[in-house]
Amino acid sequence: MHRNLQEVMTSQSKMLPKRGEEQGAHDAALVASYQKDVEKTKRLLDRRPCFDVLDVDYRAVLDNAAGEAERIAAFVGGLDAGVMAAVVDQQLYRNRWD
Repeated sequence: MHRNLQEVMTSQSKMLPKRGEEQGAHDAALVASYQKDVEKTKRLLDRRPCFDVLDVDYRAVLDNAAGEAERIAAFVGGLDAGVMAAVVDQQLYRNRWD
């Protein structure tokens, strides 16, 4: 699942205080570090033929839940795409970073 890392950081910075946890740093260096980890993982998966990977974009799921659910169900097998699509709630997408 791919999501804009600025959105992830914003979401986390709001969630942690609500859980009584200390808010971590939210700076460009941390986002860059996360991005580097994502890229490293992608390179690893690309080099290992024993892994099948389906890239799914967070916003694409919100914009086209049924279509993305079909893609996921086809990839995994044995899943009910209709049920999966039905639980997507756009109201939970509160930390947009455009």
